[in-house]
Amino acid sequence: MNLAIHFKTDKFDVAKEQVNPINPNYGESLLIWLKSKLKGQLDISEPAAEDWGWYSTLTFEDNRYLIGASVFYSPEEDSVQELEWVFQIDKHRSLKQKLFGQNKMCLTDPCFIFFHEIISNCGEFKEVEVS
Repeated sequence: MNLAIHFKTDKFDVAKEQVNPINPNYGESLLIWLKSKLKGQLDISEPAAEDWGWYSTLTFEDNRYLIGASVFYSPEEDSVQELEWVFQIDKHRSLKQKLFGQNKMCLTDPCFIFFHEIISNCGEFKEVEVS
C-alpha cells in the first residue's frame, strides 16, 4: 500500500520544471524543494521522470522508500496559481516481507509521519489531506 498526501499551493512554478520525457506530467519542483530543505538530514536522490509524475528514492530508519510527486496542471493555464499536488510514499519490502505480511506501509510509518508533518506545517500548503 502506498500512501498519498494531497494539498494545494502556489509555491512552485511548474512551468519552469524540466520536461518529463515520458509524459507531460509535472511534480519535479516539490521533490527538488524537499531535497534542498532536508539536505544534511536525508539523502534524497535526484528526481527522475515517470509516466505519472516524478520520483526520488531515500532510506529512512533502515527502510527504503520511493517518494513521488505529481500535480494537476495544464500549460494553457496561468503558470503561477494554486495547484492540487499529490505526494506519494511507497515502502520497499522484500519478497519474504510481502509473503508474511511484514513491514507494511501504514499511517504510523515513521517516514510517512515525517513527511506528513513537513507538508502539514508548511504555511504555504493548504487543504492537506491523506488518502
